[in-house]
Formats: sequence, C-alpha cells, structure tokens
Amino acid sequence: MTHRPPVTAISIEDLRFTDREWAVIEALLEDTGTTKIASRLGISVHTARRHIERVMMKLRISSRHDVRQALGIRCDCARIQVDAMRKQAALLKDKESDYSITA
Repeated sequence: MTHRPPVTAISIEDLRFTDREWAVIEALLEDTGTTKIASRLGISVHTARRHIERVMMKLRISSRHDVRQALGIRCDCARIQVDAMRKQAALLKDKESDYSITA
C-alpha cells in the first residue's frame, strides 16, 4: 500500500485561482468526472484536465480527491464555503492591487 503524505490546508492568502479554476474546484468538490467538468464548462476534456492539474499544483496535492482537505472544507456545504473563499481571495487581490498602485 502506498503511503501518501498528509494534506495541509492552504491559507486564504495563497488562493490564487482564476474564475475557471474556481469553477473546476466546485466541480471537483461534487466528485464530478473530467468529461462532465468539460461539458459543464463548455471546454474540451484536454483543457479540463489542464485546469484540474493547475488546481492540484496550486493546492500542492497529488490527488483530485484531496481538494476538500486542502481547502480545509469539513462539511457538505462545500459550495457555500468555496464561494466565501473566492470572495475573500478576490478582496485580498483587490487590496494588493490598491496597494501596488499607491506604493
């Protein structure tokens, strides 16, 4: 049996995802397959795979099934939690861009 290292939750400051990647995260949290993700987002299966790979790389995970744990989501209300994370990440991004303009 292969031993996988534990997944550690990523901080909100590290959540640098595109809108498309957030949509992929929501689909992964619903255990949606790659083909269905592609269909839902109106993209090719190949492109969906690339988005999934980028999400996993940014979360520092090796399995798509670790997304929930990496985001620190512990209940079945994942969509609500992902929406909140997305909004927090956007606010942080806005603050950073405000700071870089004034700096």
